[in-house]
Amino acid sequence: MEPVMITLGQALQKTATKFPLRPALTHTAQGVKLSYSELLGESEKAARGLMALGIVKGDRVAVFAPNIPEWIVSMAAVLGMGAVLVPVDPGADKDLLLHILGRVEAPRKGHCRWGALPDGPDEKARGRA
Repeated sequence: MEPVMITLGQALQKTATKFPLRPALTHTAQGVKLSYSELLGESEKAARGLMALGIVKGDRVAVFAPNIPEWIVSMAAVLGMGAVLVPVDPGADKDLLLHILGRVEAPRKGHCRWGALPDGPDEKARGRA
């Protein structure tokens, strides 16, 4: 058996096409459920928001968040647009956080809170629908 060589972004697109209504993400604490089609749509919106901020393929994007639906959507957005995901432990202390961000070597530095991206994800992914 040969390994399948596709990116995670491509895998999400294929799965959303083949099984659009199947559950992709369930966060019981927030009561959020997204199908593969919804996850793909939300990640595409987030990717457009990142691109509007100047993020391009190959850029490193640090995601500093706990285990919430937005983390999964962010991961899919970053990887789907060909950028490099840098997951950062939300429990990291200030020194570790500064060390990680210093090593990221991003071409631009800044931050954006969830929902503040231009054309960013909608209320459903934030668990407020």
